[in-house]
Amino acid sequence: MWNISTGNVFYSAHTHNRSKSDYSNESIKGSLSNRDGLRLTNMTVGGESSSSMGRVDAVDSHLKSVTGRDGVTLRNSSATDVRSSMGRVNADDCQLRSVQGRDAVTLTNSSAKDVQSSMGRVHWDGQKEPATENAIVSGRDGVSLTNVRAHRATSSMGRVTVHGGTCKTLEGRDGVEGTSTTFGKATSSMGRAVVTQCQGGRAEGREGVVVTDHSTLNSAGSSMGRAVISDSTVEDVSARDGVQMTNSLGRKAESSQGTVTISCKESE
Repeated sequence: MWNISTGNVFYSAHTHNRSKSDYSNESIKGSLSNRDGLRLTNMTVGGESSSSMGRVDAVDSHLKSVTGRDGVTLRNSSATDVRSSMGRVNADDCQLRSVQGRDAVTLTNSSAKDVQSSMGRVHWDGQKEPATENAIVSGRDGVSLTNVRAHRATSSMGRVTVHGGTCKTLEGRDGVEGTSTTFGKATSSMGRAVVTQCQGGRAEGREGVVVTDHSTLNSAGSSMGRAVISDSTVEDVSARDGVQMTNSLGRKAESSQGTVTISCKESE
């Protein structure tokens, strides 16, 4: 049965069997499903919005669970759980909770708590204001965060790059890079750790560690490379192949197989 009020249609029954692909200006208590794809505009859906073999695209909508096998694109919308088992998830100006996109996830000026890409990269740009708090982010091929408050950002096969915002833990197999951010620990198991204008705990990269431009850290280290510290303060520095500190402050600097060089700029 339909109850029509102020031009909107309100449904009380589930709508799994409806084959229509385009919906607009409706409020639906149940679910929407179309095999080859869904396009939603100014919709409110209380159940799942899904496509088993296509995409789900939504604009100006309030949704609960969104599943599109080949991809999901949201703009100026809200949703609790967003998933694509074989495609990408893109969201612009959205409020989300959990996001999973197999091939990639791209968020712009959006908030979320849990963001994952099992076979691709996560790119999250919070733009002017830091997006969300204590988010957990993982992307197999890499993670890039700008103005995001994250609890943890990890990549099992790529690099993790954080610009602005905060991130308690950065872990990237092929490298970690922090710029103008605050972090607890930044670690790369096979690459370098590069820190610029940061406040943090420890930076560690197997192939080397670089700390520059008025950064302040508790410690920095490299198990197989060099440590280069410039115009910064690092309390403890250790690196297998050598330590170079220029115009920097610290308490201890050591190298097991290289030399330790400390130099300061002459006062004018």
